[in-house]
Amino acid sequence: MYRAWHYFSGEKPRPQFFLRDDQGREYGVVEWYSDAPEEPPAHVALEFVSADFSAARPWVLVNLESWKTVAGREKNLPDEFFKDGLEAYLSRWDEKEKQLRLDRVRRAAFHAPIQMAEKGYTVGYHELFPKDMPQEGLPRIRVADQWVRLIDQYGIRPGEFRHEVTLVLMPETVLKSQGEPAPLALVNWRFGEGFDVLDSKIPEEDVADAVQGFMENHERESHFQRRLTQMRREGVLLGVKPLLAVNE
Repeated sequence: MYRAWHYFSGEKPRPQFFLRDDQGREYGVVEWYSDAPEEPPAHVALEFVSADFSAARPWVLVNLESWKTVAGREKNLPDEFFKDGLEAYLSRWDEKEKQLRLDRVRRAAFHAPIQMAEKGYTVGYHELFPKDMPQEGLPRIRVADQWVRLIDQYGIRPGEFRHEVTLVLMPETVLKSQGEPAPLALVNWRFGEGFDVLDSKIPEEDVADAVQGFMENHERESHFQRRLTQMRREGVLLGVKPLLAVNE
């Protein structure tokens, strides 16, 4: 779903830039972005608001790779020259302006995990790097008589001091079905110290035995530590508010 930029930025509704077309019509231009990751190329929708609020607002979709309008994805254009004039204007944008829109695409696409992080929740690696972590690539361990997949989650707010990962144990059979499966257990792994079973729907001793064996491989601990660093770096790039700013 496309939403106006102020939905993601938290700012008051306002145009992102102003434009006068070749016919002398003046517009405030509101940028709209998808709230879910898109397959390349990325896009921005532009809505043109004029002083005459009774007029239908022109709306176009722009390909952020070619910086051309997308054929068939426009409406309410005032004349046949409008798109050509817009493309000529966009072609004069410098790299800073173009990069700003690409950054907004990423912030909009990951708005949900950003919001979760700022509320103090952990964020799954697969939520920020979905292409790097297909479901079949999740670590797999056996707990008692069933196979489970491990989903790794991290606190990614700048200023977050905890050096740990939360492992969510999901039943493998349920993951393959539709809907939102409930986790079997949560395990908090403090690197270099140990772990705690936080919540479990199955005997905790079974979870502890299975997880203990998984953690004895030191390369796995290094793997999750690297992911923690990667996730927190991504949190900074996505503009997640620092821990102190969230608490003020």
